[in-house]
Amino acid sequence: MLTEFEMQKCFRCGICKVICPMFTRAGGWEDTTPKGRVMLALGLRQGEVEINDELIRDFYQCSTCMQCEVNCPAGAKVTEIIRETRVAIVEAGVSVPFAHKGVFDIVSRMTAREGLTPNWKDLIKGDFQEEGELVYFPGCLPYVEPLLNFDLGAGEIMSGVVEILNQAGIKPAIPQNLACCGHDAFWSGEYSLFHLLREKNSKILKGAKVIVTSCA
Repeated sequence: MLTEFEMQKCFRCGICKVICPMFTRAGGWEDTTPKGRVMLALGLRQGEVEINDELIRDFYQCSTCMQCEVNCPAGAKVTEIIRETRVAIVEAGVSVPFAHKGVFDIVSRMTAREGLTPNWKDLIKGDFQEEGELVYFPGCLPYVEPLLNFDLGAGEIMSGVVEILNQAGIKPAIPQNLACCGHDAFWSGEYSLFHLLREKNSKILKGAKVIVTSCA
């Protein structure tokens, strides 16, 4: 966890306000700027700010693109501050918003379960095996596509990766029951879910020496 000293690195110069892609889209108020969010996070840490609908909105409207952090002359770790604040919001038991109708949250929780027997491997053309030192990790795409009811080209993408590896003389392993990588759980502040996904995948991928992924 970042110290209050790290959180106070921001000296409110306003550079981030100019480059933030969400500032005008989120209403153009000071609390929707990166520096505004840093001050709110510090206030929450010090007990001067409470969690309410406005605070939740401010911290979940950030796209975590990191443009503010890259251009910050003080080196403030803005995205880390935002992520830690989201964790605090989740740990307070407050309902938080999810993008894309909550599909990625649903997939994360679904794939974290034991005993899941997906049939998406039927979509893959090419030679692959169940176990091996080089593993292909396709990510959530084969789960997300049917939930969104939108053709994202899951079969073509997975088959393309496998066929490229086959052309190189490699027969990749695609283990059963792989879970979501946990990206969205991590950035939304759902740390308990993220660690659950990490532990499950770590056990499944224990013998892997190389992991190839087409996951964005």
